[in-house]
Amino acid sequence: LTLTEQVFAAIGFAWQTASKRPLLSFSLLASLVLLVRFRRRLTDAVDVALLRMRPTGQGTGLTRQTFKTLDRRCRRVGLPRPSAIPPHRWFAGLAAEITANRSPENQRPALPEAVENFLAGLDRCLYGPPDDPSVDAATCCSALGLWSWRNLAVIRHRQLARTDRHIHRRRWRTP
Repeated sequence: LTLTEQVFAAIGFAWQTASKRPLLSFSLLASLVLLVRFRRRLTDAVDVALLRMRPTGQGTGLTRQTFKTLDRRCRRVGLPRPSAIPPHRWFAGLAAEITANRSPENQRPALPEAVENFLAGLDRCLYGPPDDPSVDAATCCSALGLWSWRNLAVIRHRQLARTDRHIHRRRWRTP
């Protein structure tokens, strides 16, 4: 059989199997749609689970792995870190925006101490000597909690709302 005939035979077999078991076919199709719809969020959940199960290694291993996980999370949400901006400045800006969204009068409160500790540990990890003391696991968990998927998605949603408002700002007046 040629390749085209083999493909048509496989499609015919799949159709016959699907028509014999409609409930199974519907549940597989629904699962596939949900998997495609939430693939980034599921990938992030697996990434965080692997981070928590993974042994930390020597020195700054946990800090470095937490940074990589947060960087991948930002890219998945739609907030990729520009290559010219250092990680400390990027994550400090995101943390300031998250804490400003939480404050009632929209004033700029100071960053939480755990965030400052994580950012200082990240700088030591990336730019310091290799035997520098690392950040503890509680600080890394609080960093994962602050830069959570939901908080980053809120920032992304507000950015998109600002650009939409800018695009649709023109109002037509009728005499």
